[in-house]
Amino acid sequence: MVKCSECGFLAVRNVETRALDEAEETFRKDGKTISVERSYPQEIGMARFITDEAVSRYVHEKLPICFAGSYDLRALISELVASKECDIYEGIKTITHENRECDLFTEWRQGSTPKEHQEMIDRQAMLKYQAEREDADRKWQTKQLWFMVIVAGIFTIIGGVIGAVIAILST
Repeated sequence: MVKCSECGFLAVRNVETRALDEAEETFRKDGKTISVERSYPQEIGMARFITDEAVSRYVHEKLPICFAGSYDLRALISELVASKECDIYEGIKTITHENRECDLFTEWRQGSTPKEHQEMIDRQAMLKYQAEREDADRKWQTKQLWFMVIVAGIFTIIGGVIGAVIAILST
């Protein structure tokens, strides 16, 4: 049994880039996204300009996503919250900390995005495949070498027999 909160595929969508980012440690623990202080463009009439005023806003959507697609976390959380059993943050925490069966679980490495976790898995699979391929090639080459030794031995014996027969016939 595993928990989504411990999985590298737990992701949050960036509201600006729409990319799936790593769910940070605080989100994994208490289900809350982090707000950041930043300036952003303001429109006044037809002119756009950057204000000096810092505005607190969220960079990520509140509901997490399973990058691997094993579970529809948004639906599970929404269903739990709709049943009025808890607020959204408690719903996120409850669903992501729940023990469940998942064949695609991969241990979370802090600082890596879900895409990078997938690339690590792909790289490990490729290395395993290459090692198996090299082992199979070595076995095949060994068989070929033994085949050549046996064929060379047979020709040596046949050559020796023919030489002996010719020597006997010529005397």
